[in-house]
Amino acid sequence: MDKTRRELYDALLAKERTQELLVNLEQKKQSAVVTADQYELLKSDYQQRMAASVAAITIIKRELKSRLRTRQEKLNVLTSELQQMRARHDAGECSMGIFQKSERRLLPELHELKRQIPFLQALVDAKSSIQVEGLKLPGAAGFPRWALIIAFSIAGVLIVATAGMAYRDWPFCQKTRRLPVPIM
Repeated sequence: MDKTRRELYDALLAKERTQELLVNLEQKKQSAVVTADQYELLKSDYQQRMAASVAAITIIKRELKSRLRTRQEKLNVLTSELQQMRARHDAGECSMGIFQKSERRLLPELHELKRQIPFLQALVDAKSSIQVEGLKLPGAAGFPRWALIIAFSIAGVLIVATAGMAYRDWPFCQKTRRLPVPIM
């Protein structure tokens, strides 16, 4: 999905840049910096770029709408399936174990779909590259990568520090030694 987001961002950015070039070209024509032949040549080139960008945006958004529709339909099907299982359990048709098993199977998929649908809808509704650039698919709270790196680094240091020591040399394994007390 991130690849599609990037493609949409690139297409919208190309469209915006081409629009800026067209506006700049119009200003240059008004101030007589470019000739009529140059103006016509550049304008046709920019219009072709614009048409290509708009076509790419249309194709990407059509694909995104299809994905969104598919996920919404799947969400509706899974929600109704879960409601049916709940109704069967409440009616006494199936046991609590069967209901919980089906619930454990359906809930993660439901949560994933509920997480993806707003993201896809925001991509479909995006009109500029800035709107797309700020979008991130909300992720599940996972273990941060930096914490994993620190944990392995510390473990490596401890392994290296203790590897050269014999068991009897470890500080917490030594018996306390008493110094002889002088007799007076």
